[in-house]
Amino acid sequence: MNSHALNNLHRQIPPPHGRDLPRPRLIARLNEGLRCKLTVLSAPAGYGKTTLLGQWARQAGIKIAWLSLRPDDNDPARFFRRLIAALRTVNPAIGKGIFEMLRGEGRPGSPAEKPGMEQALRKLLDQAGLVLHDFAVALDDYQHIQSPPVHEILTFLLEYQPPQMHVFVSSEGDPPWSLAALRTAAQVNEIRAPYLAFSMDEAGALFNEVMQLQLSYGEISALVSRAEAHPAALKYAALCLKEERGAAADFIAGFEQDEREALPCLVEMLLVRQGAEMQAFLSKVFALELLSPALCEAVSGQGNSAALLRQLAETGAFLAPADTAGEWFRFHPFLATYIHDYFRRVAGEAEETQRRRAARWFAGQGFIEEAFQHGLAAHDANLAGELIEQNAREMLQNGELVTVERWLSALPEAAFNARPMLSICRAWIAVITQQYEGVETHLKAALAARGNSSRPEEITGHAEAIRGFLAERGRGDE
Repeated sequence: MNSHALNNLHRQIPPPHGRDLPRPRLIARLNEGLRCKLTVLSAPAGYGKTTLLGQWARQAGIKIAWLSLRPDDNDPARFFRRLIAALRTVNPAIGKGIFEMLRGEGRPGSPAEKPGMEQALRKLLDQAGLVLHDFAVALDDYQHIQSPPVHEILTFLLEYQPPQMHVFVSSEGDPPWSLAALRTAAQVNEIRAPYLAFSMDEAGALFNEVMQLQLSYGEISALVSRAEAHPAALKYAALCLKEERGAAADFIAGFEQDEREALPCLVEMLLVRQGAEMQAFLSKVFALELLSPALCEAVSGQGNSAALLRQLAETGAFLAPADTAGEWFRFHPFLATYIHDYFRRVAGEAEETQRRRAARWFAGQGFIEEAFQHGLAAHDANLAGELIEQNAREMLQNGELVTVERWLSALPEAAFNARPMLSICRAWIAVITQQYEGVETHLKAALAARGNSSRPEEITGHAEAIRGFLAERGRGDE
């Protein structure tokens, strides 16, 4: 496997699960988005936005460019590349020649500030305009995006998108775009938490048709009231009842008397009901966001990881399949905090230990972003610094300046003394961003620490090359 294979996960419409509740009234509402530019699904975590958008995408009858967003998409170069890869699932000709156009223009950034980027976006939209049928761009989990340049890319696309292109966005809050003009022109379809909450009919269908619990109307009403119609809370109430050996009335009475917030209360109830083997497994992998049998075996040491992952995914309790091949799974995002808190309290394996093993596994597979994040979370600055040294040059050539800057800024200062090539990376970034006054400081730091490098001559060579480059442009010693 390689990093390309992992990136493909984020372009796949989430596969269905047998315990997902069909929601035809909301599907109909999403279909209205095909008559306007933008549809926004906005609600807190656990309201079923991803599940609903996936249900709609699988039956929409049009091609969908799906992109599940993640924090590293705040790098505009990465976001733009992944957006084009998603659009190519609609038509392989979209994006042709665009990266060649951007080469030499620097990293993708704000359309307002980067003429080369605006030209690339116009070309992208011209190519999308040649598609002879309606299609949708689905951006899931947009709350991860905090980068102004990425917001500006989307603002530009929304302003100039061709009429056959429709954008669907799910987020835990409204995207920071100006929606007023779209509302005035009746070009935005908005679906928010009150509409996503379960109706009594939907709750009844979940408990009695999907989960086969045969609850009375009064019992369903009590659960809806206690859970405040929150979709995830009602799903976890159903999962708890499915494993409850006693009477449903006793469970409901206990749930009503519990003063904790509904969802964390129910998640803990379900965790407690897991068998000893499953509890042991979860206690060794709870720090992972994405899971595969090979990764879980490396982290947990349990050879039956594949069977345990399938078991968890089949129940729909904690994991969801992340790909159609059944090779990757993910914890439901809204559960992460609750699961972490639970296993920290019950003395699960140290999170730092899990993350260090995961970092080594991801690094061995070429999953660099994931390896770096786990290494950083494990406080393994040596591994994190090594990953930057090995990959920064290629990333900078690909325009991923924001990511390299983010990685470097996350390291403790001691890492730069131990690995002087990191200071060289800082110097090159200062050159690229034309912050020439800081270049010499980074070069001096690198040269002072070059004795800690296994290849000190390489440090010297980079420093001389950078100084020569600046001297040619009259920028030396600024």
